[in-house]
Amino acid sequence: MVGEIIKQKYKIERLLGKGASGEVYLCRNIELGNLWAVKRIEKSKSKYELTTETNILKKLNHISLPKIADVMEDETGIYIVESYIEGTPLNKLLEAQGTLSEERVVSLAKQLCEVLLYLHNLKPFPIIYRDLKPHNIIITSDNRPVLIDFGISREYKGSDRKDTVIAGTPHYAAPEQLTAEGISDVRADIYSLGVTLHHLLTGVLPKYDDTSLIQYNNKISRNMDYIVRKCIRKDLKDRYQTVEELLTDLKNINRVRVLDVKLRKMNRVLITSMVILSMISFSTVYLGISAIYKENAALLLLSPQILSLSVNQTGIIKVLKEYPDGSKEELKASDIKWNYPSSEVAKISNDEIQPLKEGKAQFDGSYNGKPIKLTVVVNEPLDDTKDVNINLKYLKDTNVTLFAGVGQHADISDGNSNTAVVNYPKSLSINKVTNDTYFTDSAKLRAIKDGWVKTLGIELDNYKDIDLVKIASSGNIYFSIAPYINEKEQYVSEIYILQGNKPKLIYQNTESTYNISDFAFDSSENMYILQPKTIGLDAETTFTLVDRLSGSISSRDIGSAESITVDGNNNIFISSSTNGTILKLDQTDGRFKNFAGKEMDKNFIDGTQCSFFSPEKIVADGNYIYVIDSNVLRRIVLENGKLVDVETLAGKVGKGQQNLTSSLGYNAWFAKPSDLAIDAAGNILLTDSDNSVIWEIKLPADK
Repeated sequence: MVGEIIKQKYKIERLLGKGASGEVYLCRNIELGNLWAVKRIEKSKSKYELTTETNILKKLNHISLPKIADVMEDETGIYIVESYIEGTPLNKLLEAQGTLSEERVVSLAKQLCEVLLYLHNLKPFPIIYRDLKPHNIIITSDNRPVLIDFGISREYKGSDRKDTVIAGTPHYAAPEQLTAEGISDVRADIYSLGVTLHHLLTGVLPKYDDTSLIQYNNKISRNMDYIVRKCIRKDLKDRYQTVEELLTDLKNINRVRVLDVKLRKMNRVLITSMVILSMISFSTVYLGISAIYKENAALLLLSPQILSLSVNQTGIIKVLKEYPDGSKEELKASDIKWNYPSSEVAKISNDEIQPLKEGKAQFDGSYNGKPIKLTVVVNEPLDDTKDVNINLKYLKDTNVTLFAGVGQHADISDGNSNTAVVNYPKSLSINKVTNDTYFTDSAKLRAIKDGWVKTLGIELDNYKDIDLVKIASSGNIYFSIAPYINEKEQYVSEIYILQGNKPKLIYQNTESTYNISDFAFDSSENMYILQPKTIGLDAETTFTLVDRLSGSISSRDIGSAESITVDGNNNIFISSSTNGTILKLDQTDGRFKNFAGKEMDKNFIDGTQCSFFSPEKIVADGNYIYVIDSNVLRRIVLENGKLVDVETLAGKVGKGQQNLTSSLGYNAWFAKPSDLAIDAAGNILLTDSDNSVIWEIKLPADK
């Protein structure tokens, strides 16, 4: 079928693979040029196979699962168009390396458990995947596993519903999947995951569930050996009963109790008797020693380690003890012994920081001989921030360095990123596969590849100025044009997709005289656009959706908004610098509702009760939403889609002086940051038009 065109939409480029239920092809959308995976299921297959996978895929919305985009049918079969997952099949990785390290396997296992948890908790019926194996796991460039092929998955509708189809891959499928009387529940997926982990750790498939993995690979820990063997027990009641139980043991692998089931049963009476006889005489001494050990082994966690305040804003610090078992206990302020320097900048009163004057102060404290350090930066009230409260929690050891530009306004020039002239860099985007950076500068589109800056010669009319650039997850490059006047004396705004070096128009608007302020894409490459309709106190912004497949356009007015972003779960967020808030689209009623920040409470305050001064740009990436707030870079920390914290990465509030040398995050100064992007390694690039540079912000390894 290579070269054929399906339904005048998708051209087949090559075969990706074959499975029991059909072939999978790599296809290119003829209109947009982006890549998709198309699975073809022959009509000779059963009705179950023809409909089940489609119905299941329609319900899925998870970063580690494919997203269905289209379903088509002809006289020979059904075609399911879904996300093309770029990466390496896990079986190919295993073939190349023989085995994977336990650390890497544990990381993959925890991520796969998170995916299974999502499937097993879907409503109204959980989905049992039933075909978990290395062949059906794609490892992306950021080491994220993605499950593909839902051809034999089923909805679990109760223990009295037998499997309608006997299916599964031999050696990987749970025993109950391969019998006519079998019922696949969540424990079937746990079994297949266990076999997969066994294969990754040892390079071989398990022969018996009571054979230790250590005999194949002596680098495997006893705890990991126990976990895997418990997954692949033939008897259902001896396996982990839920993925939650398995994930808990994986997260606490160093504390898993490893006891053979049979040995535990044989020795239960003897052990109980010994414990009772020795408990009275031993408990007092043991508990005393344990308490001392626990206290000595505790880590001290100071939050924040770097605190920035305005003169009129007090700050709170918190010190926790984290014990080896993961439990935490908050210390009283009186428990910390502070070695107070002779500082006129700030003072500590119990757990409260009281600023006194502009400057920086270092405080050293200790608890049971363990040191803690606190840096306090007090900002002088400036003309534009006199009535602004500042209470920012900076990450420690964030480093800001020059990425491109020489810090001079001049005619742009190409060359090495250290010598090329970057004039007014505005918009910025990164291709996470190639790690190439694209940015707009002085109405041109420029690229940074392997440390070299090059201005792209795009064939456009001379009166069209490039304004914003975006790269979708597929690698497609899009850019917007600042409004120009056409022959009908209309103001025209446009967005193009770059195909090769040729632009193709995909969106045009004649309803506004203002620049498109931002646009973003969801996982299906549908495009969401913000463009001001009016500005001022009663500002209105037009929110537009461009459907990728049909090309249909729908618009509505939403009030003041400057920036838009879409996270990995297709949640849509916008920011309003006028109101100082970040809003999230409620999918149930279609309204944008406040997500972070307090309306018109324009301050720089971190934490769960956060405030933003002027959130002008937002970018979602992983479990964070990065925010350019005036000239400070902050981020919202998410957990299961909910805000759990706000912290500051880099930049000082207010005015400062240009400094192109490397500096710590809390000491860096950005003149006019306008856009940011995160590369595959987690580093942040930030455009700074007034400083005529692009900054690189590297976070601590654990952040």
